[in-house]
Amino acid sequence: MDPWDDNVVAALQSCTVMVCVSTVRYFNREVCGKEYRLFDLKRKQRLPDGQDPPPVILPVVWAPCELPPFMQALQLVPKEVSDSYLEKGLRHFARFDRDSYHRCNEAFATSIVKTWKKHKSIKPLDKVPDFENIPNAFAAGKWEEALGPDGGFLAGPEVANFIFAAESRDECPQPAGRYGTTGSEWRPFFPIEPETALDHAAKGLKKRFRFREIRLGETFRSDLEQAKKRKNLSIMIGEPRGARARILQRGKRLPGFVVGGILRAPALSPKRGQVQRPVCGFPVEIPRDLPGCPQPAHSRRAAGLA
Repeated sequence: MDPWDDNVVAALQSCTVMVCVSTVRYFNREVCGKEYRLFDLKRKQRLPDGQDPPPVILPVVWAPCELPPFMQALQLVPKEVSDSYLEKGLRHFARFDRDSYHRCNEAFATSIVKTWKKHKSIKPLDKVPDFENIPNAFAAGKWEEALGPDGGFLAGPEVANFIFAAESRDECPQPAGRYGTTGSEWRPFFPIEPETALDHAAKGLKKRFRFREIRLGETFRSDLEQAKKRKNLSIMIGEPRGARARILQRGKRLPGFVVGGILRAPALSPKRGQVQRPVCGFPVEIPRDLPGCPQPAHSRRAAGLA
């Protein structure tokens, strides 16, 4: 992606209130998530432990959409705003109820001015992280552990990026309990072990790496490219069946892909009717230009998963 635009950085650094005109498209745009993250870092800097950040982010629902959990607490609807606003969105009022639309605009404008007067002492960030290292605040998955003191992603092989290539519960409803809504909720050794693939990966790190999950999606390739520039490890784990297995098979052609693995789910023994032990294989290819990376290759221990 392109680096920070000087005008965008200047606006984020100088403004006191951030208004998020919320739509499905807004939350799907990586640059919007990065801008939100940068402003969020600014409002939280120098806060004492346990103190809540100032409420200077105002989501305005333009079209009906699901707000992330961390933004739902920020949605302070002024008393003058109709109760149907959250359900229908401001765009609906603009088209079909102009009186409610104008009342909403006046209420939000008043709220913005009051917030600015109360919190205008917020200082700019001392250092703005590079654009490619700023996390997308709207990205799914766990990534907080991979951040450095400046709020951006850490460089070096101490960060392990995990990608879980597995089917969802909707795609593979059977056997019941093995699949979840995302690849990280997949239980590869179910019913022998109830832990998810994410649980196994986090446990396997044994405090040797900082964990980050990269979800399959529109920004998947760019996430891997940025991880490669930071010289992070990228570990993809998947199952041998299903459409997502093809992503694993293409792993060597993906940017920054250094470790691949296939987890074979347990099966019933045809002779004894008992559950067999799960089989796990990890073909490992760790480039030598990553200082500190464990060697040798073709070792489960080398991936920090033993």
